[in-house]
Amino acid sequence: MKYTLTLLLLIFSVHTYSIKNWLPYINNISRMEYGGGTQNWTITRDNNGWIYAANNSGLLQFDGYSWHLFSNGMIIRTAYHDGKERIYVGAFNNFGYFSPDEKGAMHYHSLSDSLEDKYRNFSDVWDIYCIDHSIYFVSYNHIFKLTNDEITVIQSKERMLCSANINGNLYVFKENAGVFLQTGQLFIPLASTEKISNYHISEILPYQDQKLLLITEYHGIYIYDNSTTVPLITQNDPLLKSSQLYCAEIKDDKIYIGTIKSGLIIADIPTGEIEQYDIRSGLQNNSVLSLNVTEGDNIWLGLDNGISYLETNSPLSNLYTGNQNYGVGYASIIHNGYIYFGTNQGLYYSPWPIKDIRHLALRPVKNADGQVWNLTAIGKTLFCGHNNGAFMIEEGTAIPLMGENGFWNFTPVGENKSKVLAGSYTGLVLLENKGTEPAPRWISTRKIKGFNLSVRYVEYDESDDIWWIFHGTGLSAIKLNSEYSKVVSCQHYPNQNNSYQTNLFKDKGRVYFTTDSGIYRYNSIRQEFELSEEWNQRIGNRDYLRVVSNECVRNGCMINSSLARG
Repeated sequence: MKYTLTLLLLIFSVHTYSIKNWLPYINNISRMEYGGGTQNWTITRDNNGWIYAANNSGLLQFDGYSWHLFSNGMIIRTAYHDGKERIYVGAFNNFGYFSPDEKGAMHYHSLSDSLEDKYRNFSDVWDIYCIDHSIYFVSYNHIFKLTNDEITVIQSKERMLCSANINGNLYVFKENAGVFLQTGQLFIPLASTEKISNYHISEILPYQDQKLLLITEYHGIYIYDNSTTVPLITQNDPLLKSSQLYCAEIKDDKIYIGTIKSGLIIADIPTGEIEQYDIRSGLQNNSVLSLNVTEGDNIWLGLDNGISYLETNSPLSNLYTGNQNYGVGYASIIHNGYIYFGTNQGLYYSPWPIKDIRHLALRPVKNADGQVWNLTAIGKTLFCGHNNGAFMIEEGTAIPLMGENGFWNFTPVGENKSKVLAGSYTGLVLLENKGTEPAPRWISTRKIKGFNLSVRYVEYDESDDIWWIFHGTGLSAIKLNSEYSKVVSCQHYPNQNNSYQTNLFKDKGRVYFTTDSGIYRYNSIRQEFELSEEWNQRIGNRDYLRVVSNECVRNGCMINSSLARG
């Protein structure tokens, strides 16, 4: 599965109340990626968690790594995995199953070909169930029951517009007649459901104490309690009644509803609260034709054009989605009541904390168009490293400090943080605060003599050494004179077995180095690198380490680990 990344924020020790209404991370799979048709009418899973989708071009299978299409030349409306080797499917005037041959290749076997001619014109099969070791195929006016390779036909005078297998009982909604329990060749009406028979019921769900939930297209949700049918009141019934409710599942006390007009709606039954996810939340389109909720409460959605997967338990959240594209993210920071995002297209900001993702107001910072590399807060000043120079960010505007070339980073030096070393494409520049802390006034005073290299990753330690990663060949450390005007010494530490090349970070005044073999620090007395017992105990065994964020003192460093190198 491929992932398109616009702006992602990894949350680490931020205000929990601000995360409550953030959006789940959404993976959108286009028809080009899964290699099938546009519409996906059913989403189901087998015992291994593999996904099967009834698609306009055939049966789609996703094994967690890649998509496969099995075609029988038909638009498949529904699919059901029997837990063994058969995947039963339904189409127009046809139903049968896919099964693998001795080499694992999937082949289609029609069951409807054995029907008598008078039963062959049954239109689409929309639902398939297994009840008491029999397979039921439900079309508009027929139910085909497969038992021991024998097919029994059950006919209905009225059109059956939806059905459900609930605790081994087959329920159907008949147009303009109500809900019925099917048994043998009979349909037994459920008392009082005829009162809403002119409301198109699109889904029948199980509810507590043998009750039923009846999902209607345009009249909301109803509870059937053996003899009465009453509305289920939510906090946003107008949304439910205007969205054309199409498919639904229930898990615990939540109803997951796919709609034609409004994307996915989740209704919490005890509280009546409503959540909604649509194109504004990052879905490819608003028409959800099928859905499947996993054990971990993640949600697969079969759409009118594509498939989406909502990772509700992911530590990642989609912040700015839909049709908005702000570029590839390089830096982010929370500063003075705002959250900032630096991308390859510019710098953007929004008020913080974010209490509801749906009411974000993302704005561009003036004069900051183009590649942003770094965002660093020092005292009350927010510095921006940019391809066009070094900037201060004040009141939504980027104020230039140096514009000769691009800048990578900013590191405070000295005790009072009134001096900052800025790493540029061509060396180090000293910035000094000529104002006061309430009203800082930073100016560029000089370029450091004797140093003309590009410095992307740099840290200043307690021994006044300035460490940086030198073009992947190792680490280097320099010392400056007391005026911070020139280099007085330089020491290079070449890589040994690709060590020290990954990243560096600072914690409590000490600089640490992440490597393939662990996290190290430099012992200035012994003049050698040694493993950091504290940090390696925190992180544990990892093949590859890279710092994601360097806010160690307040929140703990965020370090990304991966088994893949490169």
